[in-house]
Amino acid sequence: MSADAPLLLALHSSSETLAVGVQSLPLAGEPAGEPRLAAFPLGRRLSNALLPCLEELLPADQWPRLARLVVATGPDRKSTRLNSS
Repeated sequence: MSADAPLLLALHSSSETLAVGVQSLPLAGEPAGEPRLAAFPLGRRLSNALLPCLEELLPADQWPRLARLVVATGPDRKSTRLNSS
């Protein structure tokens, strides 16, 4: 990941396993960076463990670089929606 490139953060929490992905977004004329991915089998501990899990991939001092956020949500196990900002 380029040290100053803006980042995309992806979270998937609609199952028992939290999935987190971080990827640098392309700067002018450069390709996007390789994604870093991790899965955490948290079950009901998601609300207590979300930030420590996120910091394993992206330390808190790098959070100001976040430019995009994608969150997968689903009302049940049969459907998933992707929301981005």
